[in-house]
Amino acid sequence: MRGLYFWEEWTQPYKKIYWLFFILFVLSMLIAIFNYILGLEYVIHWESISELDQLKLIAHTVTTGTIRLDIPLDNFVVFQYFEGSNLMINALNGYVYLFALIIGVNLVMALLPTMPKVWFYAGMGGFIGFIVLLNIDQIMLFGQTDKTGMIIVLTMYLSAGYYFKEIKPGIGLFKRFVVFSLISGLIGILFHQFAGVSDPFLYIANYGIFASVIITILFIIFVAHEVIYGFLHLITNSNTIGSKNSLNHFIFISIFYLAYVWITYMHYTGQIKWDLIYLDPFFLAGLTFVLGIWGFKKRENLFKEIFYFYPVGALFYLGFGIISINTLSYIFISANDPLMETFEDAILYSQISFGIMFFIYVVANFGPLLLLNKKVSKIAYQSRVLPFFIFRIGGFIVFGFTIYSANFLPYFQSMAGYYNYVGDIFMIENKLDLAEEYYKEASVYEYQNHRSNYAMATLSRMKNDKYNEAYYLRNALLKKPSEFSYVNLSNIYLKNDQYFDGMFELRDALSDYPGSYQVLNNLGYFYTKTDLDDSSFYYFDQSYNSLWNATVPASNIYGLLAKSSINIPVDSLESVYPVNDDLATIANKQSMINQFDGLNNNVVPGPSDMEYDFTAAGFVYLYNRALNMLKSENTDYFNELLKYGDSSGVDFYMSRMRVLTSLNKYFNHQVTESFRLLYELGEMAMLNDEYFNILGMLALDVNSPRLAVDYFSRTSTQINEKYRLNLAIAFAEAGMEEEALQTFKSLENSEDADVGAVSRGFLELYQMDIDVELEKADNEKKYLAYRYRVDKQDSSRVSELLDSFDNSNIKNLIRLEQAAAMIDAKRLQSAHQYFAAVDASQLIPDLETDYGKINYILVLHGLIDGNQISDGGELRSDHPLFLYDKLLDAQTNLNTQDSINLDPVYEKLATWDPFFEEGIISATDYFKNDRDRANYSYNLLVNALTVNSYSIPLNKYFITFCLEEGLLDFAKNRLEFMKSFMDKEAFSDYSREMDAIIGLKETEMQQWGS
Repeated sequence: MRGLYFWEEWTQPYKKIYWLFFILFVLSMLIAIFNYILGLEYVIHWESISELDQLKLIAHTVTTGTIRLDIPLDNFVVFQYFEGSNLMINALNGYVYLFALIIGVNLVMALLPTMPKVWFYAGMGGFIGFIVLLNIDQIMLFGQTDKTGMIIVLTMYLSAGYYFKEIKPGIGLFKRFVVFSLISGLIGILFHQFAGVSDPFLYIANYGIFASVIITILFIIFVAHEVIYGFLHLITNSNTIGSKNSLNHFIFISIFYLAYVWITYMHYTGQIKWDLIYLDPFFLAGLTFVLGIWGFKKRENLFKEIFYFYPVGALFYLGFGIISINTLSYIFISANDPLMETFEDAILYSQISFGIMFFIYVVANFGPLLLLNKKVSKIAYQSRVLPFFIFRIGGFIVFGFTIYSANFLPYFQSMAGYYNYVGDIFMIENKLDLAEEYYKEASVYEYQNHRSNYAMATLSRMKNDKYNEAYYLRNALLKKPSEFSYVNLSNIYLKNDQYFDGMFELRDALSDYPGSYQVLNNLGYFYTKTDLDDSSFYYFDQSYNSLWNATVPASNIYGLLAKSSINIPVDSLESVYPVNDDLATIANKQSMINQFDGLNNNVVPGPSDMEYDFTAAGFVYLYNRALNMLKSENTDYFNELLKYGDSSGVDFYMSRMRVLTSLNKYFNHQVTESFRLLYELGEMAMLNDEYFNILGMLALDVNSPRLAVDYFSRTSTQINEKYRLNLAIAFAEAGMEEEALQTFKSLENSEDADVGAVSRGFLELYQMDIDVELEKADNEKKYLAYRYRVDKQDSSRVSELLDSFDNSNIKNLIRLEQAAAMIDAKRLQSAHQYFAAVDASQLIPDLETDYGKINYILVLHGLIDGNQISDGGELRSDHPLFLYDKLLDAQTNLNTQDSINLDPVYEKLATWDPFFEEGIISATDYFKNDRDRANYSYNLLVNALTVNSYSIPLNKYFITFCLEEGLLDFAKNRLEFMKSFMDKEAFSDYSREMDAIIGLKETEMQQWGS
């Protein structure tokens, strides 16, 4: 054990110094191992790209007669796929490497004065060469491109070395190291302050990489035979008199090892592809670095004329070891694969060449002793027949021959690695054109190297040059393919809609990286594009199971099931894929609930504060949640949603949130605000069909078909036949028979079967002779004839038609429609008669709201006892009868409480829903008569007519209001406007009446003025 822990015999000061640098050596080794394992992930990382997929669900259905017009809304799912990031160069890694390099160099410089003069000056010569290779002139010290910086470094270091050797040789080792370290610090300050480049230390680290590369290769060669020596030690060190076959054992294990190294070399050079577990060259290097600590001590007799192992030799070894290990570590952390290949070759070449020569050296010198089973390892460096230097010379000859036989490929690889580092400097400085030139130069020396090609692919991506990006990524796959290159190449195909080409690339990736979480997930995503849902689910599931708690594929599974309409309860799915804190997953869960359970205010729990999360997942989470709450009374949530959309700066987010908010306001009777939001969207958007189409359907829903005509006319009716059909239905609802006939005629042969069928049905209806054919028609045609062909004021015809129906639902429907028509015509007694005839016990759900509205109106006009209204004044804002209930409550309490308390109620009735004509008129009367605010009442009325322009009750009330207030010109203008949309006969009667009143008013005003 004394040989193993050799430092225990040292004096305390040297023991502490050795331990300090030994710890640095071990720490460097551990960091290098860590960097080697992570590899590319230091310079490239995975990014999750979110893409939205738009599903459709029915948010609301508008019924016009027997036709149901659906308002579809997007129900989003978030699919996520992976992409390799741009090449990310971290300058900090260069600083750490340079710092470790300086420590190693300073240690070696502190040891040189202890050597004989010849070797001291030889060492100084080596140091000069090292400084020359650092290319310090690249930092442009004092703005100059000359050798000033190099001269300053050499002067300061060489002067200190000479001083310690020739003038003050008695200064201790640690003090010498401190002095050299201070010199390094001073030089660092000088370079930092006066360099002509922004990052001088990175320039030295990268431009000077060859200085440490050469040292590292020499160090690798220096310890290359340690594995063979290790075998010799294991076989012979514990030999006793009874030991046997030491020579045979040594020959066998050495030949086996060297053969395995040779097979590994052939594998790394692509000559064989056997299914074997190959040796890792860097593992061999690390092993020899560690074994060399003790092996170097064994060789003390070979170099004791220069220095003894204690303490100089041991520290000398650690100094070069720290330099070499940190050089390799920097190459690992930079993922500079051509330089890694240079070192792989150097390691394997040296293991083969120096291993063979050391094997020959041992057998030639100690073969007879091995036959006698002697402890040869103790005297292995005391050569007898073949001198040790012959082993070195022979090793270098074989080593040189292997490089020559490889056509000097390691040299070209090292040059590629060098230019990669230079390119990195300019990448960090954002001098992208220069960076590209150096990366291209690197690819000239080794066109298949991954690092250069991925860097150039990154630069091409920055320029949005997909062609060159694909070219460089394909080159990056030629020799050392990475998951990142495979995935990024496939994603280029994805963005070009070449899904199968992309899948082929990912399948190739799986052959190199079986079980890759990212590749499996992306394959699943590609299959969603081809609607092969089974395959998509398979790969998402495989991706989920390949990595513990894999949130991305789990989220994609939820999205896939929503998209594929596979109705699996979310609770059941959560037990298999338990991901609860991922925003995309929550958003997709909500999408499933929306798609399968409907919009029932059932939201998935999630983060409460999402105001500023503008990611795709953040948007979809908020959107899908709001979609499910669309018909709820939670208007505050939707007001916040508007702020979110507007503050996002994303037009798509803003428009989607405004659509939801407008519909929520519509369902909460804030119809004015709802229409305003949708109209503004339509005015601002170039592609505005969606918004005006929704406005048209909502106009039909509030029984304003003439307004619906205006909105539908602003959609692409000449291109989209469904929009044209909506316009035709609006024409029919508005009584514009000629326009309806012409439009339906253009659609009767539509390729859309539903559009054609509806159009032909209407054409048959308009062509029907109702006096002859109606009696034989079925219930549906009779109802349509009543709706579009029969005069609602012809009570005898309506009564006759009602008697011909045998369907109670249709009878109830016609009676309710007749009651509404009579209310519009101010024939309240007739309205009550129709309403009383409705069989309330047979009402279908679709008619309950219409029944309730008429019931309220009749109660308001005193035709029905108000006690029939249950829960008066207590309905929520999302209830269909909310405003009717508010009006009844206000009218009931008008004379029983301070009217000031009713101001907010009547203001709400006047401003929320311009199509709630009873409320508008009552509120206007209230503010005009009870609050003596005629101007305010006028403005309320004008605002309502701005939206509900074609309302006959509101227009008539406006004219009456104007006449009462003496605004005769306003009354005339409004009367002229009503002529454009009222039934000619009805307008003629009304116009005569109003003209007479206006004439009287004008006469009165003239008389008063005279």
